[in-house]
Amino acid sequence: MTSHARGALESAAYVLALTALFLFTALFRFLQLKDGFPNDHFVYIASGQQILFGDWPTRDFLDSGLPLMHFASALAQRMLGQPLFAEAVLICAAFALAAVLTAATVRELTGSRVLALLAAVVEVAIVTRTYGYPKVLAYAATFFILQRYVTRPTMGRLFALSAALVVAFLFRHDHGIYLGIGGALAAWLAEVPGRGPGGVQRAATLIAFCVVLATPYLVYVQLSAGVWSYLQTGLEYRAGEIARQPHVWPPLFGSDRPHHAALVYEYWAIPIAAVLLLLTTRHRADASTIMARVAPLIVVAVLVNWTFIRDPLITRLQDAIVPAVTLGPWLVVRAWGSRHPWVWRPVAALLVVIVARWVMGAGATVVNLSPGVAEEIG
Repeated sequence: MTSHARGALESAAYVLALTALFLFTALFRFLQLKDGFPNDHFVYIASGQQILFGDWPTRDFLDSGLPLMHFASALAQRMLGQPLFAEAVLICAAFALAAVLTAATVRELTGSRVLALLAAVVEVAIVTRTYGYPKVLAYAATFFILQRYVTRPTMGRLFALSAALVVAFLFRHDHGIYLGIGGALAAWLAEVPGRGPGGVQRAATLIAFCVVLATPYLVYVQLSAGVWSYLQTGLEYRAGEIARQPHVWPPLFGSDRPHHAALVYEYWAIPIAAVLLLLTTRHRADASTIMARVAPLIVVAVLVNWTFIRDPLITRLQDAIVPAVTLGPWLVVRAWGSRHPWVWRPVAALLVVIVARWVMGAGATVVNLSPGVAEEIG
């Protein structure tokens, strides 16, 4: 078999694997709904119904900065009818698409199809709460487009990145801010052919694209309630939420949820290890490209860890999974190609197994694989 034929066969097998990943994730998440939706999710189902009855967020009911969450539920209900079934289809499709995009991101970052699929499976296995699907989908989609932009930093891809940032912002405003910081850093660092790093010009262009795309929404907010009043309400809500449930550092030993406690420190260890590894690769010929790919992910991981990892960990820890499963495989690849592979390869393999075990414990993956779907979503 020629190398070309072998490559085509491997690519076809990878596409089939991604298709299977999408279908498996959608089915798994649907089966996980056997006990119904968490109570917090009904806020979005109800707001979707309000939109179908003619009400709009901000103008007619309080929106704490999540307009697309409301409209996504409304669109699903308009297309599929029965509200609970429509919401089930929406979140299953969202988590399935996020898994595929995470695999594609890791493939772009590391070049490994195996690690790409493994990262996506770990993301699925932690079983993020249903209403947390934007925290998975928005980050997976933006990370993928960011990596594609660094691979070939054209204006078209920069515009696509800005569009992803605005969509993330509309799903929840802090998502757009965290990812926007990472996106601006990528635009700054990515090497433009014949010109070097994009610098201030590319970063400013990204911000300008975002402003233009977000302007219709900002005009709507101004006409409905006033941007300043809306901003004050959102900041007060966010400050109150963080003050009530600050970042937590659970004890590693003696915790009643040892898997959750271990994952908190693993989430923090990954960006720290990535920073140290970046320092050791700064003299490589491709150091600038590595920096443009990895530094934005590190920054977003730190922001997500600090703001998402709050009490109660049983519901919030899953929200920070995407940066971890994106940066983690990059560390594994670097360990595999290190100068002392006989030391670092076994360490990397052992850590992958341990982290996978922690994830399955935190997500109660085996329990959630049990069959049976509740009548409420039938």
